[in-house]
Amino acid sequence: MSTTVTSVLQDLGESAERTHCGYCASRRRRRPASEDDPATRGTGQDAPCHVLLASLWAHLLLSEDYKALMDAGWRRSGCFLYLPDNRRTCCPQYAIRLPVEAFRPSRSQRRVLRRWTAYATPVDSLSRLCLSGDEDEMDAEVDQAEKSAATLPEERKSSPTRLADAMNGMRRCNTSAAASHRSATEATSAPIPATGHLTPRANLDEQLEALRRIEPTLRPVPPARRAASGGAHYMTAAAFSRAHHSGEAVEVVAQRIADALRPHEALVREVLVCGGYVNVHARQEPLHVPTSSRLSPANTRCSPRRSTPTHRLRMQLVEAAFRSDAFALYCRYQRAIHGDDEHELTPHRYARFLVQHPFPRYPHATSRDGAYHLHTYLDERLVMVGVLDVLPGAISSKYLFYDPELPSRLSPGVFSTLCEVRLTRELFREPFYYMGYYIHSCGKMRYKAAFRPSQLRCGFNGQWVDWATVARPALDRDEHCDGFAEAAGDPERCENGQPVAGVAGAPSPAPAWHAVSVWWPDAGAPKPLHALPDRLRAQVLPSISRFARHVPHRVLARSVYIPPAVE
Repeated sequence: MSTTVTSVLQDLGESAERTHCGYCASRRRRRPASEDDPATRGTGQDAPCHVLLASLWAHLLLSEDYKALMDAGWRRSGCFLYLPDNRRTCCPQYAIRLPVEAFRPSRSQRRVLRRWTAYATPVDSLSRLCLSGDEDEMDAEVDQAEKSAATLPEERKSSPTRLADAMNGMRRCNTSAAASHRSATEATSAPIPATGHLTPRANLDEQLEALRRIEPTLRPVPPARRAASGGAHYMTAAAFSRAHHSGEAVEVVAQRIADALRPHEALVREVLVCGGYVNVHARQEPLHVPTSSRLSPANTRCSPRRSTPTHRLRMQLVEAAFRSDAFALYCRYQRAIHGDDEHELTPHRYARFLVQHPFPRYPHATSRDGAYHLHTYLDERLVMVGVLDVLPGAISSKYLFYDPELPSRLSPGVFSTLCEVRLTRELFREPFYYMGYYIHSCGKMRYKAAFRPSQLRCGFNGQWVDWATVARPALDRDEHCDGFAEAAGDPERCENGQPVAGVAGAPSPAPAWHAVSVWWPDAGAPKPLHALPDRLRAQVLPSISRFARHVPHRVLARSVYIPPAVE
């Protein structure tokens, strides 16, 4: 007799907790009571910090069902699954993911990899995979300007003239640089500037003129002040004057200017926003030549790339299980980073949070799906643990904890994410890397959006939209905005304004109720809904109808449903 494994989900209903919020506690921000919230209407109380549309306990959960739930906005903590109510919670949480094939490390992210390369030598296949290919990715980024015309998003293709101007400007820059190099070679020797930098002036002037067609207020940054501007070649403070006349926030105006400059990859390598200033890193770097001052004994510190590593780096991917060294590392991390009290750091809480999982175990199966821990060792000492879910079509990052004594310049969070992205693409060959939730007003979450092109889930149409061009402008205007496409002026992409499963106010679906299996104590075993006695069926219908608003129909139809009243 063959048995079919299916998910077993117990409905826990809605939840509204008035405990403190770890994301906004430092900002002391609490939402006032809302007349639309029956929990606080007329009470004068603060709105709840954590509000869930739905929650459940997964006694058993197939990996493909959890992937479908994640695409509907759900996340898990151990065996507990929850769906935030972004309209009422204090810190709206939006599901975020990264298409790994389109990802290219930024300059700062490549710098993190170089620091690890200089700090430690990889000694196993996993660590070599994570630290290899840095040069190839940098070359790919340079070649991206030539390939961009075929891979541009739709919003960039709508401006072919501006793109052509930028490409032509880049060609003129290259021609001018070659001419400058020939002239310098044929001329008599001239004294080298004391700064040690020889800048092809004509090249940068041509580049500046091309960029001024996009942003006329750009000005060159003097070489002596580039270090204070993060190495930027050009800068504009136009956001201050424009915000003064328009009444908008200066950060919003500065971000709009940066968004206009970023698409022109032929000229711009990176655009950074700091307050109301926009710093532009040009694609063409100045030439560096050594001088006696740079080679003086006081400045003989080697660059990270050329320094000799003094540590050994090893990585190991293991199935999620309780290990004493990982638990000790978790306690050190929680004390130092999150300020947890000792009574909170118990083996039971740790195991329930990061070890237990609802995925089935098949003793003789070849499936690689399930919960894993990625251990990172320095000189055989455990210094970092990443908690991952391997699912069909995606790798989901659940949590990371590391040794708080690691040098801050190693950026453990960024390094771990870079490693997991590479494992997603090269080892598991899955298309997406899920990074949990993104909170727009939380500084701890900003690193997630720095992995471009990140996508956020739109709460109206359930589709994944680009963070930089669609989601961010909407969240800048309203942090509690669910329908990014509607806020961006494209309501037709939001299914005529009707929210889908996972959004408060979504229309109740009408699935084939006879296909839903229900477990009830009096029934003895899971039975189809239509086979329950009339009294029990009448009790189950309201809860299952509400639950079905937030769960994909294909998951509910093939799962065993346990109503909230069951204990």
